[in-house]
Amino acid sequence: MQAGVVTGSSFATRLLHRDRHQAEESFGLLLLTSRANMVRYTMRQSPCALGCTIVLLLVLAFVIMTVTQTRHSSMPAEFEQGHSQAASAKPANDMETHTVMNLPEEGDRASNASACRSIDPNCKSQLMLSTSRSELEEWLRSHASPMALASPLAARLSTWQAVPPAETATFVAINRLQCSSAKIAHNVQDEMGLAEVWASLSAAELASMREDLIDSLGAVTQARVGGSGKGRGIVMIVAPDQFDQALITLRMIRRYGADLSIEIFSYETEVTPSGHLHELRELNVYLRKLTGVSRWPDYRGLSTQIRASAIIDSSFDEVLMIDADTLPLQDLGGTGTDHSDVYIFESIAYRRLGVMIWPLARKQPPHNPVWQLLGVPCRNEWTADSSVLLIDKTRHIDVLRLIEQISLGPHAATWTTLVGTSGDAFRFALLALRKRWAVPGKAFGLLHSASRSGSCRQALLHYDHRGLPIFAHLGLSPVKNLTEQAVWNRATFMDVGRERSTDLDIDADHLVDAALDGSTQTTRHDQPVLRSRAALELGLSLTSSCGGTACCFELAFRQPLQVTTDEIDWRNPLRTESVQAHPILRQFSQHYFAAAPKYNNTLS
Repeated sequence: MQAGVVTGSSFATRLLHRDRHQAEESFGLLLLTSRANMVRYTMRQSPCALGCTIVLLLVLAFVIMTVTQTRHSSMPAEFEQGHSQAASAKPANDMETHTVMNLPEEGDRASNASACRSIDPNCKSQLMLSTSRSELEEWLRSHASPMALASPLAARLSTWQAVPPAETATFVAINRLQCSSAKIAHNVQDEMGLAEVWASLSAAELASMREDLIDSLGAVTQARVGGSGKGRGIVMIVAPDQFDQALITLRMIRRYGADLSIEIFSYETEVTPSGHLHELRELNVYLRKLTGVSRWPDYRGLSTQIRASAIIDSSFDEVLMIDADTLPLQDLGGTGTDHSDVYIFESIAYRRLGVMIWPLARKQPPHNPVWQLLGVPCRNEWTADSSVLLIDKTRHIDVLRLIEQISLGPHAATWTTLVGTSGDAFRFALLALRKRWAVPGKAFGLLHSASRSGSCRQALLHYDHRGLPIFAHLGLSPVKNLTEQAVWNRATFMDVGRERSTDLDIDADHLVDAALDGSTQTTRHDQPVLRSRAALELGLSLTSSCGGTACCFELAFRQPLQVTTDEIDWRNPLRTESVQAHPILRQFSQHYFAAAPKYNNTLS
């Protein structure tokens, strides 16, 4: 019987999942109804047959009650014990036939589940899928919050394991209130037809996947605590056909003055183009191979599969991971620089939390089963851009191991249908272990270019902890064959105040699930800077218009509310500015064409 689907009579269901007393009550109702119908029938047909009918009904009742007693007494002792505990927890005045079974204590749940699985691999969910919506909401409120930074992995796994199994529809109903269609932007994954795949995942499958991940993470972490590392460095994953673009990024890193060590990882079977080896040595770049891992045969294998493994196996303790098409817009620091807070490694929120994630202009919908897998309610926040990540390996080795187990383990295909190939793997792994992450000082922007052909060339603009531009991700539309005058002519960004030279300690919970006035559970009412950003980002979206093989993107803003106050400026925060008028962007444009000279001679 599939978890969460009631099949057969109510008597049969209660015989398996409720106490025998309730089963007998249900059978009694069934027997009385059948007996009344048969009495009326036999009275009409032959009054003399009434006595025989009554005798037959009594014999039938005796046989069924004997079978009930036999099946009940043959259950394992562990199942009987957990079964009796659940029955004793039922309120005395609860007379409804759909009685909600109280959840066992967290310490008992694992033993009950183990005994249950010895009978039926799916019966853990079947046994406990009676969790009501109110109980689930209460559990999520008290267990989905971040745990203390010093909490051990065992405590984090225990909390994750204690997620009450419930019907998928119950999770979705709760999530739709938190992430209604009026609050979140349309998710591109729905366009790929994944909604139908999500709907096919049962609660039992999700519970089994959660148990497997918890078991494997616990075993791996005990056997191999983590890769050794020292200092800070940059990690890139580059395929053979990406080295031309990677070299432009590497040249720009050095032109800005950063002397951080750089390691490029690739699959064991991939060969680095020989023509690039000399320049890579000049740029002080080291080539590394990941052994024992093969690239996925389809598009999903670009780098998602080995991101966590590359970070773990790198020589560094603090890792800035960037894609080959992610260009720097400022000095990223290095071994010879002081520990000034102008560098991203010294940002307050990163130093406090040990990880920083940059946003992407998408949001996960409430019906994605990943929320049920993690045991957290839907979060109305941006997804994570996979092009850049800053992480302290020592502090988050558990997160990296979890992603590694997911990406390389038996659940890799299912996981990909839930999160795609985005950087959300890191965001969701942090949520699973009840951790939080730092966010940059400003939401994303767009860099626009123009060409004689009229084609759209754009890059996603990322900001640092101070709200200053730090990265340009070319993933929207790779740039080739453009002159300096034709590229990066303007920028669109969200202006939530003057760009600051000071750092703000901002983490994800300062912005998530914001009310219309920008307040969140973490942000105080007297923090207008954070409130204005959180509220105004509710109206921010990335729109696209596609034709042929290319798409043009624009940042759009829909006013989430109309208020008049001197405290916060609620007007449209989007600004468009010339690249030449912005010192950082102007310098970026100059460095780009110095690093990519072969693109200077032709127009597209």
